[in-house]
Amino acid sequence: MPGFHRIFISGRLNRSSLANLCCKPLPGGNSVQNIPARSSLSRRFCGIHHVMRQGKERYMDSWWSLGEWSGYQGANLALHRITCPFCMEAGNFSVEFHAERKQPNARKVLNFDTLKCGSCASFVQVVWSSSHDAHDFNVQPWPLKYTKAPEHYPEAIGRYWLQAKKSLTDKGWDAAAVMARSALQLALREHKAVGANLKQEIDYLATKGLLPPLMQEWAHDVRELGNDSAHPKPDQPATTSRDAVDIVKFLDFLLEYLYTLPKRINEFRERKAG
Repeated sequence: MPGFHRIFISGRLNRSSLANLCCKPLPGGNSVQNIPARSSLSRRFCGIHHVMRQGKERYMDSWWSLGEWSGYQGANLALHRITCPFCMEAGNFSVEFHAERKQPNARKVLNFDTLKCGSCASFVQVVWSSSHDAHDFNVQPWPLKYTKAPEHYPEAIGRYWLQAKKSLTDKGWDAAAVMARSALQLALREHKAVGANLKQEIDYLATKGLLPPLMQEWAHDVRELGNDSAHPKPDQPATTSRDAVDIVKFLDFLLEYLYTLPKRINEFRERKAG
């Protein structure tokens, strides 16, 4: 994962590096002219969003590595974890088509399934593979709505994260900003942040090395934007859709860094030890 560390942790938002890290090329090649001129917060992670939004493929240099370093228990596809993107029902699928491809000179197998939803009769495509009694998968199309938080988030943090996501869907920009700020503060406090206010808590974790400089800077941007909605004044303008989306994007990056990456690293270590 050296590419991810170089870009995300040290903050070198180099467009050519991002293109090399992502499985799909960025539109327009490496031209910085293709980066939209938006708010300073948006510009800092407009490139990273392309990497992050690809889901599990952001860590893969080959589809053959699917299921190798992290995933779900069991060697069979966990249908109950798949949600229909059209009716939002989970786990109600039948396999309408299945194909396999074996890796040359190896025992690894990629599975290609077409699933039919038993509720609305829509179809999804799943690419999945297993290794060492664990498997992982990628689904398309994927749900554009959120019904639950990732299982490895602490319950309270996941609750606020989910409300922030739903507020974006409902175009509740002020609510999204407040929920994202609350999830941010809960995540910091869950990591033993100390301070009289959110600003001090962010800086405390930065001095302890838990938040690298780029994350610290982003966290303060979110704090300031979220403060406007959390502590409103009668004459202040409403939270814009752009700011609300940016705040929730940052929250995704922060929780990825604090919870998802450690989870994947632990899974890798356990698998190596086993």
